[in-house]
Amino acid sequence: MTDGRRTGIEVTFGGDDTVRIRATAAPGTTVTTDRRKWDTFVLGVRAGEFDHFFARP
Repeated sequence: MTDGRRTGIEVTFGGDDTVRIRATAAPGTTVTTDRRKWDTFVLGVRAGEFDHFFARP
């Protein structure tokens, strides 16, 4: 969050199997990966593999 507002995430898929991820609050910074790694990450998110990062004590 920045300024109390949620930050959006943009994901774009290139024709060369490139996936680019950036936060709308930081348009000059981009993370780049390939489609296979992105798909694996998404499967992990859907399976709950990262839920512990948001667990509340």
